[in-house]
Amino acid sequence: MASGTAIGIPVAGAVGRSTASEKVAAERVGSRTPVSRTTRNRVPDTGRLSHRRPAPRGRWTSAPTVTRTGTTRVTPTRATATWPTRATSATSATSATSATGTTTGTTTATSSPPATSSLPPLGGTTENWAGSSPADYVLVPRGGSTVKSGLADSQASDGRVAELTIPAGAGATPANAAEVETKQQVRYGSFSSRVRTADCASQPKTGAVTGIFTYGNDGKDNDGDGITDNNELDFEVLCARPDEVHLSIWTDYRDSDEAQRRVTRVVNLRTGKILSTCYATAFGACQAVGTEERSPSAVPAVPGFDSSKKYHDYRIDWSADRVVFTMTVDGKDITLWDYHGPSDRIPQGTSAYMVNLWHTDNWSPDGMTAQSKPTAPLTAAIDSSTVRPGA
Repeated sequence: MASGTAIGIPVAGAVGRSTASEKVAAERVGSRTPVSRTTRNRVPDTGRLSHRRPAPRGRWTSAPTVTRTGTTRVTPTRATATWPTRATSATSATSATSATGTTTGTTTATSSPPATSSLPPLGGTTENWAGSSPADYVLVPRGGSTVKSGLADSQASDGRVAELTIPAGAGATPANAAEVETKQQVRYGSFSSRVRTADCASQPKTGAVTGIFTYGNDGKDNDGDGITDNNELDFEVLCARPDEVHLSIWTDYRDSDEAQRRVTRVVNLRTGKILSTCYATAFGACQAVGTEERSPSAVPAVPGFDSSKKYHDYRIDWSADRVVFTMTVDGKDITLWDYHGPSDRIPQGTSAYMVNLWHTDNWSPDGMTAQSKPTAPLTAAIDSSTVRPGA
């Protein structure tokens, strides 16, 4: 099978992540080398948080040539993709009818049916990772990590995958991540990857995160709320708990004092329990959210679910007033979160689409400690990725 379909738009350089010195030096002269959330250290929102986000970025101007990992890129201006109009958003699940309030702790099904849905075809541009040089993505290894595409895998739909590998003793934070990322940023759309997350079964105290997400941060406060915009939608899985999925919607983050605007949800798919749904303006905070922000109120259990053993589809549908996180597990679509709360809690800026793997040294699943360095290499694999930008 071909390694992806060419998008047919001008490529203005990659958007990714790097060290703070790389990103600031490069972006302030306009080159779009990887832009990184240089540190990301977190435990659940129960008042025991320690989490650092990216430093503010400089304004992009006309750019000189910049060389990165042997590839020369020239970026005269910031570009936004003009890809085909996206498909209709996923069918929404029935909204919860319980009273407004913080949902930290176990949530059980009381007012909504199981959150199964039938997704419309995604369409758009698909990368099957069958070749070594994907047309519309950049492969970004850091800190001794490796990223390779076109590798054989009998579990993959076409027998070929991209593998993201971090080494034994990997450095912490996304500054040392193995990552793939789109060469273009878009505003709104549908984004999906079929991923098998990193497997820590033989090293259960290891801190490692597999992320499937959109991300954009140009260092500006475009919405005028006094905090730098941070456009980000996350699926994240800690390898110590492959039965749980962490979902996040970010609109703002200021590195100097960690002021922020984000909504989060944690779901245990093995038990079908929604562990928390919160709004935060600071780390450690977990504020009440409205009913429209807590849909669905329950998800169906998937007995024995383990994201590290098989490939599953992780899909984000993003529009100006709604974000839907859906997984396809064993052929069944499961809506984990159908967020249609206040529009100012939904990112409105352009973002790249990324998948990565990195070591964390102070984000553990709730109720356990798993922050050790890998004692052996860890690998996450991508079977396919599809992007259908919005109008």
